[in-house]
Amino acid sequence: MTGIIDRLEDGFAVVELDGGVCSIPLSDAPAGVREGQLVKVEDGRIVSVDEEATARRAAAMHSRFQRLRRRK
Repeated sequence: MTGIIDRLEDGFAVVELDGGVCSIPLSDAPAGVREGQLVKVEDGRIVSVDEEATARRAAAMHSRFQRLRRRK
């Protein structure tokens, strides 16, 4: 299942999934995970980070933000 890391708090990664939100201990995640990354979750663990999808998502969000700034 694919999700997005919403935030890191108290030693947990809070991940938004299709079915809701789950908290995964950072000990069950690759080192260096950070907010906004797209991750693959299996058996309650973050098994990988999709760096390419994360970069595409960040670029799309930046583009949307720039369009909103120009509207004012």
